[in-house]
Amino acid sequence: MADNLSKYRAKRDFKKTSEPSGEAQVKPSNRRRFVIQKHDATRLHYDLRLELDGVFKSWAVTKGPSLDPHDKRLAVEVEDHPLDYGDFEGTIPKGQYGGGTVMLWDRGYWEPEGRKSPEEALKKGDFKFTLHGKRLHGSFVLVRMRNDRDGGKRTNWLLIKHHDDHSVEENGAAVLEENPTSVASGRSMEQIAEGQGPQTETVHDGEGECRGGCCLGQQAWPGGRRAQEEIAEGCRDLHGSRPAALHRAAASCCGGGSLAPSSRSSAATASRSRMRIPDRLSFYRRRRDINFGLGVWLLEIEMSVVDFRLIRQLWMFLAIAEEEHFGRAAKRLGMSQPPLTGQIKVLEQSLKLQLFDRSRRGTKLSAAGAAILPAVRRFADQVEQLERVVKEVAAGQSGVLHIGAITSAMLDTVPPLLEGLRRSHPNLTVFVREIDSVEAVPGLEAGELDLAFVRLEGEIGSGIATMPLTDDRLAVAMPKDHVLAKLPRVRLKSLETERLVMSSRQVSPVYFDMVVAVCRSHGFAPRILHEVRSVASQIAYVSCGQGLALVPSSMRKLAPDNVVVRPLKEKVMIVTAALAWNENRYHPMVDLVVSRLRSRNGASNPTA
Repeated sequence: MADNLSKYRAKRDFKKTSEPSGEAQVKPSNRRRFVIQKHDATRLHYDLRLELDGVFKSWAVTKGPSLDPHDKRLAVEVEDHPLDYGDFEGTIPKGQYGGGTVMLWDRGYWEPEGRKSPEEALKKGDFKFTLHGKRLHGSFVLVRMRNDRDGGKRTNWLLIKHHDDHSVEENGAAVLEENPTSVASGRSMEQIAEGQGPQTETVHDGEGECRGGCCLGQQAWPGGRRAQEEIAEGCRDLHGSRPAALHRAAASCCGGGSLAPSSRSSAATASRSRMRIPDRLSFYRRRRDINFGLGVWLLEIEMSVVDFRLIRQLWMFLAIAEEEHFGRAAKRLGMSQPPLTGQIKVLEQSLKLQLFDRSRRGTKLSAAGAAILPAVRRFADQVEQLERVVKEVAAGQSGVLHIGAITSAMLDTVPPLLEGLRRSHPNLTVFVREIDSVEAVPGLEAGELDLAFVRLEGEIGSGIATMPLTDDRLAVAMPKDHVLAKLPRVRLKSLETERLVMSSRQVSPVYFDMVVAVCRSHGFAPRILHEVRSVASQIAYVSCGQGLALVPSSMRKLAPDNVVVRPLKEKVMIVTAALAWNENRYHPMVDLVVSRLRSRNGASNPTA
């Protein structure tokens, strides 16, 4: 890596520039990261940086990326940059290499396409990859220009968008115009150049997804007046007369040009006209690294995979349908008429429908337009409802909690917890789904789960904390007419010749390994006839005469009339349920649940 950065360091005087020297250690990520930085140097351009081999491979894209596959953007390969450059946003002094203002315009992750490795594809000069960013999504290709395919000194490439769900057929640069602010700080180029607005400090944890200020780690907000001013701005955006601006740390669900009520609007239309054109739907997460007043939490935007251009176009369609005039609709939307007309044409092309009948007398809905109008109106109402829900979440009145649990936990541990949450937080929405223990860590790391009630013990890693909740004595489930059923307790050694039904290791590796280890410690290896997905399934197989099963003794309540559960003579204790959560993803309800269960069980500190 040192050799890869020699050119980078030779071009810079780190006593004069605040750019990172590359000496900082950046923790590895389980996904390759990318950033795009808007760079106003000698001329304005966009720097594309893809993580590979411990550095950022970098290209200067002269006109910036385009979403139109017909556009071929010149991308000049430049020197490799250190990974901590992905945090850099500020001004490079004049006279220094690349002097000018740098903005973090986009960030996220990328993955290669095709059978060739990224190194092989770059060497060949045909490098296909997929971006999963805040603003750019989908498939792209970097093609080395023909004169350079033989390894010449020139390093010019063409950056081209592939046809996919995220491409457009015209005006591919609109994504640059519609997103003029930083994804890290919400600042414009002018604010960055003048040193105004919130700054971004980061720590490189390398885990999970992009959060806060950079694509490399979790944003760490400084304390004091600056944090208070930033939170106050977010609260004004969320609760004040104007909905939140996009790409700020505190945001509402709508963005774009502001709308002014029209004298022709109905009450419902007037309500919608106070909103802004939706640019993205967001999942909001509270951040615990904010300390301000009476516990005001800042909300953070996360991109979803919705086609946001289509949403904006539908919003425009609704305005024209209600105004019956392109000019009045454009005025209501706070934009000029030509771009509005162009966007409606793009919408009609993508839907393969003519939505309006245009004439000198005005604009009327076509039959197709009238057919989709009710659905679009319902969508607009849902956006308003989403905005109300977001405000409730911000006020701590409601929210969503996703819980995964194994079957046995859903029978005994989870129900009393949910009953307590219903009483204390009646507006909280809780989604519970059955999972296997092995699904817990990936689900918590990906943010699909907030809490998991599973069989996990010890150090899991990746910031996943666990807390044992219940343990139980190991017992044997057997048919009622089995010879061992006559005994009040069963010796483990007596199972040496029996066929066993086991919970699959793929489902619960900790439980499986523990049972096997206990059997081996008593001088035999278990004869496994079936591996199933749950304790309930083990008992069901026993009921069908398919063998015996080692199960927690409390599971005797699941046994049908033809099955008995006898405790082992040896006292073998097992963890039947543990609580797991991701400490890198803050959720106020998670802290509440952990605190309640720890108090109830007198549990010790969790392991992580």
